[in-house]
Order: sequence, then C-alpha cells, then structure tokens
Amino acid sequence: MFPELLSSLGAQTESWTPQPGAAVHRAFLRTEGEAPVERPAADTIETMLCIDGQVDLRLSDGQVRSVFPGIVLLCGEGASVRSLTLPQQHATVYTAVIPLERLYTYFTESTGAEHSAALIASLQESFSSGCRVLHGSDWYASVSGVLSRLESERRGNYLLLRLLERLWLAAEERPMPVQDPSISETQIEIVRRVRRYLLDHMDSRLTIERLAEEFHISPTYLKETFRRVSGQPVHRYLQDCRLTRAARLLSTTDDSVLSIAVSVGYSGTSRFNAAFKERYGVSPRQFRQNAVK
Repeated sequence: MFPELLSSLGAQTESWTPQPGAAVHRAFLRTEGEAPVERPAADTIETMLCIDGQVDLRLSDGQVRSVFPGIVLLCGEGASVRSLTLPQQHATVYTAVIPLERLYTYFTESTGAEHSAALIASLQESFSSGCRVLHGSDWYASVSGVLSRLESERRGNYLLLRLLERLWLAAEERPMPVQDPSISETQIEIVRRVRRYLLDHMDSRLTIERLAEEFHISPTYLKETFRRVSGQPVHRYLQDCRLTRAARLLSTTDDSVLSIAVSVGYSGTSRFNAAFKERYGVSPRQFRQNAVK
C-alpha cells in the first residue's frame, strides 16, 4: 500500500530490502494525492513514521490518521488509504513492509514459539479500521538519532530491526493475563511503562534506583511489582531484551562485537560474552558465523 502510494505521488525515494520479503523506503513528500490504493497484503503489516513534517492519511471509511515525529502508524489488511495531505507542505517519511512470517520468526526468537502466534493475533486484533497509532517519543528520538548518523546502505537494516522490536512491544502491550486478583490496574500500567522505558534506554546504565526515580516510586515497590506482574525480576527482563537485540545486530550488521555490546548497555565484551554464551550456547562471534552460513 505505502510503496504504491509513494510511487503514485512521484515521491523521491530511497529503498532497501534488508531481508527477503521486507522492504523499507525513505521518501521526501511535497505532493498531496487522492486515489484508492490497494490494501496491504493479508500476510504483511505496513508501517509509516515521519522524520519531519506531518502526513494526514484519510482512510476509505473517512477516518483520518495523522503521522508526525513520535508516531508510528501500523496498517494491516483492513486498511485502505483514499488520500494524503501535508499540513506543513512537506514531510520526510520512512515506510516499511514487514511479512508476518518475518514477524513470527522474530517473536519466536524473542519470546518463544508457543506465544508467537498469540502475540501476532493480539497485534492484528488491536487495529481499528485496519490501522493502529503507536506513541513513543523516546523510541522515536533514539531511532531518528541513529538513522541520521548511519550510512545510507545501513539504514534499512537498522530501521527494520527497531520496528520489529517496537511491534513486539506493541503486542506485549495487550492486557496482561494476571491471575493474582490483588494486583491492580495501576500496578500493571506501571510495569508496562517500565518495560517500554527499558527497551528505549537499554544502551544506558539502568539501575533500580534510577528507574524508581524516573517513575516516582520506591525501589522496593518497583522490584516487587515488576516481579509479581511480569513473573521475573527487572534485571532478568532487561538482560533478555539486551541479548535479544544483540543477537539481531550480530545477524544483520557488520558492527564489531564491542560496538554491539556497548549499544545494548554493556561496558565491554567480557561480561557481554559470558552472558551471551550462557543464553545462546555459543560466543557472539560464533553466533554471527552461524547466522551467515
């Protein structure tokens, strides 16, 4: 849908195919348009985010979805765009077409096969009129900052990686199945926000004290609430997220092991190598070699 829309508008685009079936486009828009566009394929999810400017998309049912910095728009097979307008007369956008098969693989690697199908179903069911708007200024700021520094040929890989991660988080944002009736909705919401913050800041030095200060709660309350709602301690959840992202970077980039270790929050390779081998059974270098065979 989005690639066809950009083509019909004659937008100046830069394109990447970071993985089979997945396509990422960067486009500079100056032209508005109105024409029915084919819906996304049944086995894909399409995304759009703005780097600057704003895009208003009018859907076939008359509803409008606005995309501006800090917003990610998700569109599934139920979405159909009728027109596009530019309130600021221009916009620079990234769009991505992500096959559900690739999403399933990522969810399986991140969460386990038994939960992957349920996560994808939850994500799709959350679309209203075929679309869903994701908010996240912290996520956007970190992504746009890195994109501006990367060489052109590496942007597609990086953005796909971060979008897969954001989709996983969006799927996990569904109501948590809590068995303990003493756990309140407030506690569940705190854990959702903490998990989102951890994903957006995992390259930083994160401590219980810093998180507690960020969310204006006591360290003890944070630790106990996170464990009760998530079923695991904060540090274990954070380490799992860090190692999952590191594995994706080892598979999709040529960054050095040290660079990847630092980008996911380790100060050097010693502790990173030990944690990675405990999780995956091989060293980071061996994992990369196996991934490219």
